[in-house]
Order: sequence, then structure tokens, then C-alpha cells
Amino acid sequence: MRHFTMVAAGFAVAAAGTAAIAAEAPTSMQFRTGLTVGQADTGSSHRTGSSICYSSLGLGTSPFENFQGGGFSHGSTPVLDDILMNKPAGTRIDEITFSVVSFNDDGTTSGTSTTPGGDVTTTANVALFNANPDGTPNFAAPKGSIAVTGLVISSFTVNLFTIDVKDLNIVKKDEMMWAGIFFTDTTGPANADLSPLNDGIGQGIFQQSTKGFSDDLFSFGGGLNWFGGFPANPWANFGWEFRSVPTPGAMAIFGLAGLAATRRRR
Repeated sequence: MRHFTMVAAGFAVAAAGTAAIAAEAPTSMQFRTGLTVGQADTGSSHRTGSSICYSSLGLGTSPFENFQGGGFSHGSTPVLDDILMNKPAGTRIDEITFSVVSFNDDGTTSGTSTTPGGDVTTTANVALFNANPDGTPNFAAPKGSIAVTGLVISSFTVNLFTIDVKDLNIVKKDEMMWAGIFFTDTTGPANADLSPLNDGIGQGIFQQSTKGFSDDLFSFGGGLNWFGGFPANPWANFGWEFRSVPTPGAMAIFGLAGLAATRRRR
């Protein structure tokens, strides 16, 4: 298992206005297909949290069940997905899984080569935000932010990483929130196509959420965007999953309730 460390970090976003008018994804970023599945949940076991609050990964035996075979490369530009959880207000978020992709080629033809350029190491800056009344992310009200360092990503793969966020004390409200990532400190081998820096790194594209809800929209620069096509092709969902871990006291209460119900049925 590869290891990474997590440290506190800010999430500085240069919002280019907050207009809620949706626009197709900018051409300066890359939507590319042909990715293979890489590491599954490096950092901890998949779904150690017993209560899934939101998932676009799928709920089957594979954590990549909903993966659409492509990714969105945005590097140092923050890109966020809208998240509406199916758990009641007051639920604490204990674990987050997110996806990372690498389009690092061998540098022979920048941006178009599919010859693997080797592993890269990057930092994923992850943050959660409440929504503005117009539905865009409220960058003035972050719910929590962390930098996950030392992520090692192989070329042309989608990877999942799980982090423990209990110490951030993130509590869900009955409203939509936004989950975002941007990448910094990306390094790689001498032949890594990292020019401009970090732009070969992004997020995997997944199908519609199977727990909770996410619209066919994502945000970058403060506005709302989509990938295009009808029906959605691809769906503008990135690889996120949010889980809670019931406290021992709550689990004991659930156990007593179940025991009481069993006795009543006798």
C-alpha cells in the first residue's frame, strides 16, 4: 500500500463572478477517455463508515462501479461538484473518498500522446463549501479544507483515495454543498509532461449518484458548467463518497431498539 500524509490547508479560489448561468466546459481543460482503473481506496479500507451519506461511485462490489472510463484534467484550477446528501441534518461526515486521474504522457507530443510517462506525485487540496442562494459555491463559507500530500498516480489511471475527516467536525445541513479539489506540487520523472505544472492531473468522471443527488453540473471559477450532450454525455459527476460512522452510543441504542422490536414480534 502506498502512503500519504494529510495536513491542514487553505483553499484559495479566485472566483470569476458568481453568475449561475451554465456554460459548457472550457476547452483549456481536458476531458479524455481511455483511462484504466488504478488504486482503490489507498489510505484505508473502502467504506469503513457504516452509513453512506452520498456516493457517485456505485454501491456494488467494486468501488469503481459507476466509473465512465474518462477523466477531467484541471490541475491547479479548482473544480467542484454539487453534493446533496440523503442523511438528516446534523449527520457528521467522518470519511471522504475522492478520485484522482493522471494524463501524464511521455512528453513527445504535449497533450495528445498516450504513451505513459510514469508515476507522478501530487497534492490534492480538498475543500467543502455551502451553496449561495443562486446555487453556486459560497467560497466565503468553507465547511472544511485539507491538503492530502504524497499521492502517487500512475499514467492514464483513475484512483480513489479515502481520508478520515473526523477532526474537521463537518456537520451536514439540509442543503446542497460543493466538494472541490485543485492540485499543487506535482512532480514526476524527467520525461513527465507536466507543462504547465499540474495540468495533467484531475478527477475521474462517474455516473449519476446512487446515494444522494448531484446535478449534471460542476463549478470552476465561480460559475456553473457541464460537459455537453443530451442525455448527459458524460454526466458531470466526479468520484465522491461521503460516509458517517455512528458513535458507539448510537449503535447501542439501535441494538436495543432492534431487541425490543424482536420481543414485540414474539
